[in-house]
Amino acid sequence: MSTKNTIILLSSLLVVIISTSLLVSFNDKKGNYTPPTFVSESKNHNKTILLADETFKSGNFQEALTLYKRVLASYPNNYPLLNKIGQIHIKLKELPQAKTIFLQLCKKAPDNVNFQTSLSFVFLELREYEKAKENAEKAILLRPVDGLPFLVKAAALAHEGKSIESLKVFENIQPTSFLVGFLKSAHFDPIRQQKNFIDFQNYINSRFGKQAK
Repeated sequence: MSTKNTIILLSSLLVVIISTSLLVSFNDKKGNYTPPTFVSESKNHNKTILLADETFKSGNFQEALTLYKRVLASYPNNYPLLNKIGQIHIKLKELPQAKTIFLQLCKKAPDNVNFQTSLSFVFLELREYEKAKENAEKAILLRPVDGLPFLVKAAALAHEGKSIESLKVFENIQPTSFLVGFLKSAHFDPIRQQKNFIDFQNYINSRFGKQAK
């Protein structure tokens, strides 16, 4: 699996994770957001959001971004809407824009695990590894329901050549077939020739290699 495909898989996983749990996590009432839905009582804005959602599902991310931003102009502090825009920037590889959004969201709602996870992933793709680890750790302390912040931390450690520390992170997540492609990504090139990494990758391939094809 190529690095590009791995990034697409990671970003898709990130979107699924956040879209299923986002509104629940907003019930902690941290920050100034617009509860409980994306917009207010405006029927026109609600129609625009529905259209944007469908456009996003169809894979037309640029058009969906335009529609979401149209509503954002009226609701600049709407956290779910900002998150959706940030996720699209990730999919479009517009990482500086995604970084700006998630820095803003993490500042306003530092205890939101989804925002911290998203920001850590953005930092990883921008090769800002210390910051990627920092935000991954924050997400881990917030007890994420998924393993993505652990994967970000492992990848950042690998870039630093810390194979033992990197592989130790995997002890905290349930191995799945997803790891087959993730371990092939360029994130692990700095430790790829080290024996402990080779042994771990061989173990994952032996368990899940057929499922990943």
